[in-house]
Amino acid sequence: MQCQECGQVGDWIGETSEWTAVGGSTRSLFECENCGNTQYTNG
Repeated sequence: MQCQECGQVGDWIGETSEWTAVGGSTRSLFECENCGNTQYTNG
């Protein structure tokens, strides 16, 4: 799985938590190793 953040492409480094979005869909919270920013992604 890859993420695009800060104009770069990097690998996701582990699942840190899960949250339930409005509508009831569950998503996983990952961090992008290139920037350390938190991103939300399906799966």
